[in-house]
This record gives sequence, structure tokens and C-alpha cells, in this order.
Amino acid sequence: MTAWKGAALLLAVLLLLAAGAGLGAWLAAGHYRPQLDTAQKQIADSSAAVASCVTSRESLAAGVDAQNQALVRLQADAAQSAERAQAAQLAAEGRALTAEQNAQAILAERIPAGAEACSAARQAFDHELAKERAR
Repeated sequence: MTAWKGAALLLAVLLLLAAGAGLGAWLAAGHYRPQLDTAQKQIADSSAAVASCVTSRESLAAGVDAQNQALVRLQADAAQSAERAQAAQLAAEGRALTAEQNAQAILAERIPAGAEACSAARQAFDHELAKERAR
């Protein structure tokens, strides 16, 4: 009988331990469930926030890329405009030099002796105008 008593006692202790563990698990679940639910909700909210941030970052990156491409185009256009302006300036300087040389040639012409300055200027002007029209 002692063997049965020992086995019964051991079985009773094991049942009490199992019941205590089950009761402890049930109480712990009841205690921690609201905290776990709150933590899971925060994780879901932060995941949504991260997704929103990723979307915003991608949108901003696309905007920056578009602005960089526009900036490159503007820089290329500015370089072309500068080249055209420099070419136009060189051409204008060439025309101005030619006009200056023509003016110097006209001024270098001597007024015939005994001629009036106004009539000599008129003749020089007419002569220059005839040369211009001939071109």
C-alpha cells in the first residue's frame, strides 16, 4: 500500500503542479493580453508609417531626379547661349571694326583745295553711299 500511496501522492503533486501552471498561464495571458494587443497595434501603426515614409522618400527622390535632369538641361542651354552670344559678339566686333576702318578712310580723304568743307563732305558721303549700294 505504500507504493500506491506514494504513487497517488506523486500523481496528486503532478496534478497540482499542472493545475498551477495552467492557472498561472491563464492569469498571465489575461494580464499581458492588453499590453500585447497595444504593442501589436503600435507595430502595425509604425509599419504603416514606415510605408508612408518610404512612399514619400521615393516621391521626393523622383522629384529630385527630375530637378537634376532639368538643371543639367538648363546648364547645357546656358552653355549654348553663351557660345552663341560670344559668336555674335565677335561678329559684331568684326562689323564694327570694318565700319571704323571705313570711317577712318573717309576721314583720311583730303578736301580738294578751294572746296568748301560741306560740299566736300557731301561728295564723300555720296561716294561712300554709292560704294555701299554697289555691294
